[in-house]
Amino acid sequence: MELLSRLPDWLAPLAVPLGYLADAGQRLHWLYLLSALAGAVAVYLLAAPGPRSLRGLLGHCFPAAVWRHRSARLDLLYFLVHRITWTALALPVLAAIALWTANDLRWLAGTWLGLPPLPAAWQAAAPLASALALLLAVDLALFGAHWLMHRVPWLWEFHKVHHAAPVLTPLTAYRFHPVEETLTGVLVSLASGGTYGLLAALWPAQLEPARLLGTAAGTAVFYLAFYNLRHSHVWLPYPRWLSHLLVSPAMHQLHHSSEARHRGRNLGFAFSLWDWLAGSLYVPRGRERFRLGLGGEETAYDSLAALYLRPFGQLRRRQPRAPTGDGEAQKS
Repeated sequence: MELLSRLPDWLAPLAVPLGYLADAGQRLHWLYLLSALAGAVAVYLLAAPGPRSLRGLLGHCFPAAVWRHRSARLDLLYFLVHRITWTALALPVLAAIALWTANDLRWLAGTWLGLPPLPAAWQAAAPLASALALLLAVDLALFGAHWLMHRVPWLWEFHKVHHAAPVLTPLTAYRFHPVEETLTGVLVSLASGGTYGLLAALWPAQLEPARLLGTAAGTAVFYLAFYNLRHSHVWLPYPRWLSHLLVSPAMHQLHHSSEARHRGRNLGFAFSLWDWLAGSLYVPRGRERFRLGLGGEETAYDSLAALYLRPFGQLRRRQPRAPTGDGEAQKS
């Protein structure tokens, strides 16, 4: 980060996206990328057919068909542009929403509901229990937002920006339209802030360690579990029993499939429990072949301008046109 702070003024905005490599709270932290690479190497050594070689390993981990694809370059461009604007414009607002929700719910729980702090004997369980509550609350909010994106037609137009990628790279995880990110951010801010406020009323002295454990340790463990392979060509399933608890990279790749049998499946972020409850869980029994994208429509999302503007054009086409009255005048 010290090197990034020494950039010339005209390059300073690049410190925002490049800083993700050094931020342990971001999916692109170098350690999470390294863990994904280790997972890809393991898949090659254990599952790839034919003799093993260094050339074969490099081709398996970095196939030219993926990394030289126009969509991969567009992922990079969108990431650089969108991360700078999103960080500057939206994140402060979402942080304010979370803080406001936390403070208000803490006040309501302590005064209006009259909830007393839990007994001292329960304090030892506070960090772990609170961390789990925060993780579940945020994950449920992410699932709910994702479910809405697939079920509400006008929201689906914005979510298409993410699904339009015909190849997957770790940067595809950042290809979301600002409208979608705003809605998701508001829901997550309300869920995290609300849970934080309630926990603050119950465990006022133990909440800060719980917050650190929930947001740092929990996030790190999840991202270290080959998270970046979710948006990749590397097929890595979990054991079937574990897939009913956690979303594997293979399960999320199926979510990006354009095949009818996969449509609207595996909407969860970390936990697959929500998909199981909602009836949208799809656990593969073996390696499946499928095409990524939108069934041909992805070709319309092949530029930076299209990623930002096409959803609005699609919404205009969805709206029924009001009658002009000319036809009625001619009939009369």
